[in-house]
Amino acid sequence: MREEVLQFGSKAALVGIVTTPDEDMVAQSLPGIILLNSGLVHRVGVNRLHVRVARKLARLGFPVLRFDLSGLGDSSVRRDHLPFEKSAVLETREAMDAMHREMGLDRFVLMGLCSGAIVSFQTALLDQRVVGTALLNAGGHLHGNDEALAEKLYRRVLIRHYLRMVVFSSFRLKNISKILKGQGDYRRILSALANIRPGHLLKRKGKGSARMHGLAELQRLTRRGTRLFLLHSEADEGLDYLHAALGNDVRRLNEIENLRFEVMKGANHTFIMRWSQEQLFHLLQDWLSHFMEDCPDNSSMAHANHDVSSASTESLG
Repeated sequence: MREEVLQFGSKAALVGIVTTPDEDMVAQSLPGIILLNSGLVHRVGVNRLHVRVARKLARLGFPVLRFDLSGLGDSSVRRDHLPFEKSAVLETREAMDAMHREMGLDRFVLMGLCSGAIVSFQTALLDQRVVGTALLNAGGHLHGNDEALAEKLYRRVLIRHYLRMVVFSSFRLKNISKILKGQGDYRRILSALANIRPGHLLKRKGKGSARMHGLAELQRLTRRGTRLFLLHSEADEGLDYLHAALGNDVRRLNEIENLRFEVMKGANHTFIMRWSQEQLFHLLQDWLSHFMEDCPDNSSMAHANHDVSSASTESLG
């Protein structure tokens, strides 16, 4: 693989690193992959996750860009006061433009963790060049701009999350121990309990308008042919948001063509454990295999795939 700095956008204010395969492994028909910032973490990703994923995916033949949105890492601060939810999508589209100019790519897969997943989703809705998006621990993206609905969902998400983590999750013994030791976030727990009716604890139906809006947007992408991968860690609040918004429809997500939904048991929000990073990569590799199968240069991709699979015990890096 090779790694080079890429500057793009207005006045070349955005900075990223492009990781490309060795020349004998390049498949021109594979989409480019763009990794988006998680919160305020710059382009290396939480626990250097973006660096490891970019290098692994390049060995499969994919060109990968991990870049800093404006104001993060080496990218300059914007001077036009454009709100983040708009500037992030604009800059992601500028990243696609830059990869098109530099490498001739016209199809892209967007990946992001947490806020990066939301930006990936919002960009995919607006730009048909996005043929796939991996939403890692996304939350807050299925209810549109309805702030009142967002507040109602947030209350339900909090109580559902605490109940699940203490009673049903694989973390329950650890969490019960923390509560007994007085280490719980009691202010947040009491706030959630004070604003929800007891009957809400047993409801499995999604919040009406969020359910309709969320399903409509997911299906708008999948019917367009965009592949979606919704991956949640067991300890992630985004999983509870998904259930609060969609209710029982979560169980039927895998019935939607071009959509894959999975939960990684035992993993936390940032995939801090090395085994969870390894599992994350293998899940991404399996999901991306659909793009590799559609690639006319399939023989070289099969060789690359074998090389990576045979090194599965190697640490991510």
